[in-house]
Amino acid sequence: MIGAKKRILLYHELVPTLTEVKLTTGRVADLISASDGATIEAAMRLYKQIDIVVVEKTAATKTGIRLLHVARTLHPRAKRVLLVETDALADAYSAVHDGTVDVMLFKPFRLDQLREAFGLPALGDGVNSRIDAVVRRIHAHPPLTGGSSASSSPLARR
Repeated sequence: MIGAKKRILLYHELVPTLTEVKLTTGRVADLISASDGATIEAAMRLYKQIDIVVVEKTAATKTGIRLLHVARTLHPRAKRVLLVETDALADAYSAVHDGTVDVMLFKPFRLDQLREAFGLPALGDGVNSRIDAVVRRIHAHPPLTGGSSASSSPLARR
């Protein structure tokens, strides 16, 4: 797919992960994301061509691993990337061992590692440093929740 945008499906459990992937892929990918497995599975069935399936794995759920199994069946050529927290390693290692996962990144990861896992061209060190600084600031603040005006959010002012 030289010159064409890659289609990436992202199952995320935490808002900062969505932000990290958006910052990483920029305009070079078609990003389809959801925080519920049913939506991602429906997208896998809907789209004929999926290039990368990314799932976030926390200790709280097994949905991400199940989605990677589905991706392996429906889109065997798609690269399957697992973003894993250290407290969810047991399931992650078994998924790597049985071939469900192509690439596993431990959180927190650097965005250049994520770009490499996606097969995207590298950015300059200065750009990576600035993006990583933004991500660190995002992680330093509690997640945004409902109930307040979106315009009061620092992220909503972009």
